[in-house]
Amino acid sequence: MMSYSPNVANVLENAPRNAQYISPSIQKEILYIFARRHELQYVKRMIFLIFFILMKLEMNKKENKWK
Repeated sequence: MMSYSPNVANVLENAPRNAQYISPSIQKEILYIFARRHELQYVKRMIFLIFFILMKLEMNKKENKWK
């Protein structure tokens, strides 16, 4: 897989929206960047969810001790 370059991400952010990227290598790099962003967002959400599940389980344990 192609290496992720922060410079490419910056160029994409500032590029005109009607530009055409025909080169297969450029298309692969763009897809990789978008896939990586999506993957990182998904991982952050999963970590957040797991954290709150663990917190809820811990609270349930403490509630059961008090009963």
